[in-house]
Amino acid sequence: MKWVFWMTDNYGSHADTHWDPKVVPEIKGINYWDVVAENMSMASQLDGIFGDPFTRICMSNVTIGLAKKSKKNVWIYI
Repeated sequence: MKWVFWMTDNYGSHADTHWDPKVVPEIKGINYWDVVAENMSMASQLDGIFGDPFTRICMSNVTIGLAKKSKKNVWIYI
C-alpha cells in the first residue's frame, strides 16, 4: 500500500445529478486508533476544501514503518 491515512473531501463528483456543488461536506469526528502499518510509501495525506476544514480528527497509538524505496502503485489507471 502507498498510504496509511488518505482523506479527501474534494472528489468533485456525486452519485446522482441532483446535487449542489456549492454545498460542502462537514468532515468531523473521525478516529483512528491501534494502527500498525509496515513497508509504507507515505504516512498520510489529508486534502480538504479551502475554507472547509477537517475538524476533530484523532489518530492515536499509530505506528508506521516506511519503505526504503517508494513503491509503484498496484492500481492501474485507465
